[in-house]
Amino acid sequence: MLGIIYFLGHFAIVSSLFPLFTFLITKKNKTHIYIKIYVIEVVLSNLINLLLFHFTKLNQDCFFWCNIFFETVLIAFVFLENNDSKVLKKIIYAFFILSTLLFLFTFKLELSIRFTFYGTFSRAALTILSILLIIERYLKSTYDSLFDDYVFNFSSAVLIYFGLQLYVMIFNNIILNQLDKLFLYTWPIIQISSIIYYLLISRAIWKLKN
Repeated sequence: MLGIIYFLGHFAIVSSLFPLFTFLITKKNKTHIYIKIYVIEVVLSNLINLLLFHFTKLNQDCFFWCNIFFETVLIAFVFLENNDSKVLKKIIYAFFILSTLLFLFTFKLELSIRFTFYGTFSRAALTILSILLIIERYLKSTYDSLFDDYVFNFSSAVLIYFGLQLYVMIFNNIILNQLDKLFLYTWPIIQISSIIYYLLISRAIWKLKN
């Protein structure tokens, strides 16, 4: 089982290259700047994570904490870049401001608490935002199939991935206390959700209009 977890973890990191390759293959496009920046950030963060894991003994919580902030902000801007609803834009702007203030506030907390506190908030907020975007696309999309809608695909990816991440962070202490019973089942699910996440983002990029 540990071998499967190890394989899935590394394959999830490799799968983070799929969105980047999709951009390169399709050569899309001169707009949608924030999704491009986000894709590059994902690849770099996974590479750094892999190097830290294999070649150092450093506590990675500080890196994870900072990375959560950057990816949260970038996803918020991707949502903004592809939304015409004034109400949703105001909600996303409010989320961005609150997210930044909370990130700065957590400097005063212990590292492990920073990671848990801000990580839980960001995952909960992104889950809620993605649900709102999915509902908005369901009501307003002009596509015959929602799966041809770039925003729907990206929002679905965020909902699946960060919704499961939120579950893990909420029940983190239970998982750690019941390591043998829960860890071996929980982490493969998370890694599989990561692979699905990158595949859906790749599909979203494929559906981008030139």
